[in-house]
Amino acid sequence: MANEFTVGILDDSDSGLGIMEELVDAVLRNLGHDKSAVALRPSSDRREADIIAASGDCDLLLVDLMWPDGDGAESRSGLDIAQTGKNANQSSVVVVITSKQNQAEDFRTDAKARGADLTYTWREAFMEARALTAKEIADRLSSAASHLIPMIVDSNQSTMGLVGLDTVAYSEEGDRTQVEVVKSFLTYASESWKSVVASDPLVRTHVLFTGDGLIVGLSGSSGARLALDLSLDVRRKFDALAGYETRMAVHAGPVSVVTMNDGSLQLLGHSVNWLNRAMNAAAKGGLVVTREFYDVVLQSGRENVDGVLFSERTVEAKHGRSLVIYDVSRC
Repeated sequence: MANEFTVGILDDSDSGLGIMEELVDAVLRNLGHDKSAVALRPSSDRREADIIAASGDCDLLLVDLMWPDGDGAESRSGLDIAQTGKNANQSSVVVVITSKQNQAEDFRTDAKARGADLTYTWREAFMEARALTAKEIADRLSSAASHLIPMIVDSNQSTMGLVGLDTVAYSEEGDRTQVEVVKSFLTYASESWKSVVASDPLVRTHVLFTGDGLIVGLSGSSGARLALDLSLDVRRKFDALAGYETRMAVHAGPVSVVTMNDGSLQLLGHSVNWLNRAMNAAAKGGLVVTREFYDVVLQSGRENVDGVLFSERTVEAKHGRSLVIYDVSRC
C-alpha cells in the first residue's frame, strides 16, 4: 500500500464521526501505519458526503446506513453514498455500518448489492467485536492494495543456474506466437524436469516472464549444472518442432529473489542482465553458455558433457563490452 492513503468517514452526527475515527485508528494499528500518513475526510453533511464519495479519492470509505431526509425522517441514504463511492473507485474498500440491529441481515444484502465490501452493525463495529472488525477491514485493505502497483517486501540472494528463452523476431510474429512459444517451453521443461532436474529434489525453480520469452532460475547446490541439462533437453524438443524460431542461453551466478507484497516472486540482478545479453548473441535456433558458466560450472571444459561440443566466440554486448560465449552443439 502507498505511504499515504485517504479515508472517508461519513455519518450524520459528530459523535458518530468520532467513534468511526477510533475504528480507523484501530485499522491503522493493524496495518502498521502512522495516522500522520493518512488523509482523513470526515463529513456529517449529506451533500458533502456525496461529494467525498464521488471524488474517488478514498481508499477506505466508512458510511453510516441511516441519514435524515429533508423532513427529518431517516432513510437508507447510506446505500446511495456507498454505491457512489464504489462506482467512483472500484479499488476502494467500502464499509457500511448500521445501528438498526433488528434490520441487520436485510441491510447486509442490500448494502453488498450496492457495492459495499463489508457490512457491520454498530455493536460489531464499535463495541466488543471492534478488534476483529478492525483486523478484517485491514486485511481487506491489504488485499485491495495488492491489485495496485506491487511493492518489494523481501529480498534474498542465492546462486542459481539460469536458462533463458528468447523468441526471435517476436515483434514481427505477433502475440500469438509468443504465447505458443512460452507454452511449448513450459510444457517441454515440465517433461524434462521429471528426467533431468528431479534427480535433485532440493532444486527449486523460479520463473520470470520477459518481453520476448522467459527465464527459469534453478536454485540449490546442483541447480547450475542442471540448468545445462534442462536446456539441452528442451532445445532438442524445440528442434523437432518446425515453425518456431527461438534461441536459448545458460548462465550461473548470484540472483536476488524478490518477494512482492502480492506474494509474487521476481528475479533481479546482474546475472539476469548478463544472461539476456548472451541470449541476444545466440544464433537462431541456437544455444549458448556464458564464459562464467563454462569456467566455473564446467571447470573450463574439464567436465565432459557427453555428445556436446562447446565453441568459443567473442561478441560485442551492451555498452561496448566484450562478451565471451560458447555455442553448444551436439557431436
